[in-house]
Amino acid sequence: MDVKRIKYTLAHKKAIIEIEKRYRGYNTLSIYFHDLDKVILYLFLPKKIVTKIHRMFSLHHVGNIFGIVNIDEAILDWECARFTKIDKPLNAYETCKKYYPELLEIVSERMKEIGI
Repeated sequence: MDVKRIKYTLAHKKAIIEIEKRYRGYNTLSIYFHDLDKVILYLFLPKKIVTKIHRMFSLHHVGNIFGIVNIDEAILDWECARFTKIDKPLNAYETCKKYYPELLEIVSERMKEIGI
């Protein structure tokens, strides 16, 4: 059981809930379930395996096996990462521009609509 990673992930979950509430004025069900799989998997598996499984199946990660991306959740995830993850200081726009430039036009439009 990786208690350190569980606490880290729970802090990130708390932040994304707060970020969504700040920008949308309410929370969606998907945000309450955001990264919950990681919390559970850290009880049994090492980080490397948890990360691989999470990125393959989570709809807020570009490149998941379903090919469907929950753009809003991805934006909120990118935006709050800078508040909880020392190694990820970029905001949502900067993250998209650097790692997913092919999505920038779509993501920029959604960011405007969300208010980010």
